[in-house]
Amino acid sequence: MTNSITKDVVKTYSQAEVDALVIEALRNRAITPFHIHRCREGENWHEWACSSPYCEDVSSTPRNCVDHGGVAPIIKGQEPWRGR
Repeated sequence: MTNSITKDVVKTYSQAEVDALVIEALRNRAITPFHIHRCREGENWHEWACSSPYCEDVSSTPRNCVDHGGVAPIIKGQEPWRGR
């Protein structure tokens, strides 16, 4: 019987790395169409994925994510004008 010592490796991901991983996963497995918004956090920018069909020109207008004070996107089927 062989003794082996294993060490747990823990990596801390930045918000930008997490966002990039989410976007990559969505692009690879997207069932629902989505688009990318750009959020300005102070002097930094990061991208976040959105599946709302109600967004306007996402390429020219930055939109903050919910974590940075932005309004939550409207989700198809849960539109506020439907009284939900």
